Amino acid sequence: MLKRNQTTITSYIEIGIIMLFSLYCILPSANNSINFMLILMFVAVYIAYIFFKNFEGAKVIMAFVAVIALLALIKTLLTDTQTITGGVKIKQFFSLFYQYIFMFIPLFLFWRIKNTASHRQQKFILLFVSAIIAYVIFQTMQEVTINPNAMRSWAEFEELAKENVANYYFVYAIPIIIVAITTVFRKLNIILKILAIAAILILMNFLLKAQYTLALLITVIGIIIQLYCSIKNQIFKIIFVFITILTMFFLPYLLLFFSETVESTQISLRLYELYVFFSSGDTSGYNLNGRLTLYEKSIIAFLKSPIWGNRYLDFNGHATFLVELAETGLLGSIPFLYLVISAYNKAKGLLGENAKRIFYAFFCWVCMGLTNPIHSSLPVAFAMWFIAPLAIEVFYSNKGDVRR
Repeated sequence: MLKRNQTTITSYIEIGIIMLFSLYCILPSANNSINFMLILMFVAVYIAYIFFKNFEGAKVIMAFVAVIALLALIKTLLTDTQTITGGVKIKQFFSLFYQYIFMFIPLFLFWRIKNTASHRQQKFILLFVSAIIAYVIFQTMQEVTINPNAMRSWAEFEELAKENVANYYFVYAIPIIIVAITTVFRKLNIILKILAIAAILILMNFLLKAQYTLALLITVIGIIIQLYCSIKNQIFKIIFVFITILTMFFLPYLLLFFSETVESTQISLRLYELYVFFSSGDTSGYNLNGRLTLYEKSIIAFLKSPIWGNRYLDFNGHATFLVELAETGLLGSIPFLYLVISAYNKAKGLLGENAKRIFYAFFCWVCMGLTNPIHSSLPVAFAMWFIAPLAIEVFYSNKGDVRR
């Protein structure tokens, strides 16, 4: 048997570092108050530490970092920004580099936990992360009782973040977390199953209170796909598909029913817009029409300049994947797509025989990227590349006594 201090106990310093990353990615007060350049320096030191600990493995990280740097450089050269004053390109580069690296760095945190931490330590980290999420949800629900639109009030985000009230970025991590729970559900004992059901109900209620309709829809679609894939009997699969198709015929009436019964004004409005769209094809609703218009403009902008994109757009495409196409064309979109596919394959490789179970979280993540700006969302990236694979590893891994 390998020595315990060589195989089952990772450095307490590194566990502390990963806990700090967790706090920074999840807590609104943390990621809203710390200068991103300071965090980039912290990342550089951590990567250097990994090089010292595992040179061969660290080369994979450096390959990602190199592509991220290239992508940030391409976008810096091909686009102008209105968010950075003075037109200083070096600031734009580092801002973009920060956004891209934090879209994927949680995956490498998982890689370190997967390969160096004991099973008990993995469970501890997962519990720690769950506690942070629970704290933010508690703080948010307290605020929502007096300010129902707290999670939609962009003007107040910075002030509310000081109290760790969830914002747009945190809300869109919840569908991935719910799907992660349903993914590991069958491996839980009866007590944990009860807690998991309670957690799912609390999180669904949280999404209702948040009033982000797409977050709810992505969650539901993710669970439906998961249910379909989990059915082994072909006859039952056919029945499931038949019921799903039948439900689609009645979908407009279901949307109308829920739009009239749901408490949230924002969700009620958006469900009614969807009802009108599915029943008549009318897209004149304010939110739906606005979104579809932005998506259409992004695609048209890409088609007008498919190679190097557009230096300046007079609109925000409101969807990370579409904006990449519109702003940087194929020059920027190809390395970006490479990062996405490589990260997904790396996550599957780390999970081994349980690789297919990460697909459901990845599906939700892609849906968000096609419909929302997630490139600056630390909680979404952390949920996708750290929480979901860590949950799968904790509940599905079978490493024998060495890991226990």
